[in-house]
Amino acid sequence: MEIRKAFLRYPFIFVQTPNYQKMNYTLALTGDIFHIFTEAGTFNLFYKIENEQLLIKNEYQYDFGHPHTTEEHTFKIQDPKLSDKQILRNFLNEKLYTRFFSEQITRQESVFFSSEELEDINNLARKARKEKEERAKMMHRDTEIIQYCEREQMNPRLAGLDPNQWFANCPGGRHPLMIAADSGTWGCGYCKKKGELPELEKWVNENK
Repeated sequence: MEIRKAFLRYPFIFVQTPNYQKMNYTLALTGDIFHIFTEAGTFNLFYKIENEQLLIKNEYQYDFGHPHTTEEHTFKIQDPKLSDKQILRNFLNEKLYTRFFSEQITRQESVFFSSEELEDINNLARKARKEKEERAKMMHRDTEIIQYCEREQMNPRLAGLDPNQWFANCPGGRHPLMIAADSGTWGCGYCKKKGELPELEKWVNENK
C-alpha cells in the first residue's frame, strides 16, 4: 500500500496517511480554502459507504510550508436506501461548515454535484453553521468576555465544533485571538498575550 507522509505542526513527528483511492474511497469534493491561521491551501474530501456508515477522509494541503493534515470521521447513515449522492448531499448540507470547515471555501469542484447544487449545499451549510453560532451565543449570553468582544466590535465567532472555543479579532493586528468562553480566558500567539477579561480590556485600550 502506497504511503504518504503528512507532517504535523511539531518537528520530527509525522503521521502516515494512505492513498485513499486505493482503499476504495471516492473523491467527492475538492477545492481551495483560506484559513484564518494557515492562509491558502486546498482540500480533498473522500468518502466510502460501508456497513450503513459514511466514512469520511478529509485532506488539507496548505501553502507556505504549513504541514498537511488529515481528518477521519465515521457517521451513521439514517436511511441506507438513499443513493450515494443523496447520502453525501445530506451530510454536506449539515456538516460542511459545522463539522469540517471554519475556513472560507474559495473554490469547489465535484464529480457528483453541479455548480448550482454546490451553491445550494453551501447555502444550507452556512445556515446550519449560523444556527449553531446563535445557539452558542445564547449559551454564553451572560459570559462577560464574549459580551465585551461584542461591545468592542471584535466579531466574536465560533472557532469550530466546541461551543466554548471562539475567535475574535485581535486588537494587535489583522489576525484572530482565541477565547475559551467557559473559563473566560483568551490568548494570542502572534502577539504573545493572554489572560482574562481585565488583561483583554487593557490590551484593547493600548491599541485604540
